[in-house]
Amino acid sequence: MKKLSIIIITILFSAFFLLTKTNAAEYSRTQSKVDTTISDQSTRQYSQPRSIYIVQITSQDSLMEKNPLSWFRTLYYYSITRLGYVDIPFTYVLDREGNIYDGRDGGDNVTPEIVDDAGGVVIGYLSNSTSISTSAQETLRGLVAKVSYTYGIPQKNLQVVDMEMVKQEGRSTKTSLKPLNNLFSQNVLTALEGNVYSEKEHIAYKAEVIETKYEKSVKAGEKLKVQVAVKNSNDFPWFTDKDYIYVSTKGSKNSKFAINGVWDSFSKPATISKKTILPGETLNIEFELQALLLPGKYSETYNITKSPNTIFPNTEFSVNFEIVKGNFKLVQVVNTPGGVLNVRECPSGSCKPLTQLDEGQVVIMVEKTLAGWYRIKYAEKKEGWVYGPYIKEL
Repeated sequence: MKKLSIIIITILFSAFFLLTKTNAAEYSRTQSKVDTTISDQSTRQYSQPRSIYIVQITSQDSLMEKNPLSWFRTLYYYSITRLGYVDIPFTYVLDREGNIYDGRDGGDNVTPEIVDDAGGVVIGYLSNSTSISTSAQETLRGLVAKVSYTYGIPQKNLQVVDMEMVKQEGRSTKTSLKPLNNLFSQNVLTALEGNVYSEKEHIAYKAEVIETKYEKSVKAGEKLKVQVAVKNSNDFPWFTDKDYIYVSTKGSKNSKFAINGVWDSFSKPATISKKTILPGETLNIEFELQALLLPGKYSETYNITKSPNTIFPNTEFSVNFEIVKGNFKLVQVVNTPGGVLNVRECPSGSCKPLTQLDEGQVVIMVEKTLAGWYRIKYAEKKEGWVYGPYIKEL
């Protein structure tokens, strides 16, 4: 039933985009022929969009509205050379004919210098009129739905705002956004009534495991260091400030090599701490496995995952290694009544039980008494006594 619901939602979104498609043009920065050499990308900041802002752009020159492409170019040039922005302060610009112009270089994931903003897509509307044309309404509805669906931006995070310049001495101009409640904002909200929104992101992540490095053998009870190099193969950044990106065991199964208090959980050995991973960037991730005490060959499989449960395709890798005996004296629990063996605080059946060992479990032998009792180490800094008839020396 859940799978069917997902299919229905996907069909609804696809149908919605088809219904809102018009003959309007979409202009890249190259197609709109803006002078990209005047913008400064050295201070570019990335953030995953969490809000959608809609702004009206007006002009005192009434002729501008008759040539929206020229208006966009003028807006771009004026924003940088006269107002002091490093780039045009809009993610997209929309005109009355329903044409869309790419604004700030870098796309949705580049924040257009908004004061105190955690990440937003800014849509500017070129018009001196507070009304919104039919063509512009159709394009706006499709654009808002697409951005919401891609990044999981709910309807409550959409605002119609007014822009105010904030001059910062020694730094570039920034923009302060103020919620707007006028005829234009009412017309925008009316145009967007019944629009489709999503609170779940729909991003196709692409990654590549470049290399895995680890020793092929480890002594019993010691730790095995694993190094994994993972590349961001997308053409957009990954972000970890909202949802974690981490290494997980395949199927999120609890690992028998987990290190309590070091791993994030028994299935998550490592979490990426870097907040932004740029396209083409390679991350070097390190974690350790706690080797068991029982010698033998072992293997465990992992992948790269984004919370809550998005697995990055083609990132599965395995760690195959051998545990060797090393310098420890090891003993194994065998022939136990009921499948468990009591570990006691002293070498006598009347002593207080501390814990229990399962049949087949291997522990470290510390010493052996003439009466047939073994002092064993059963956990980190924890020792106790077990009775000899149920112990096999390895």
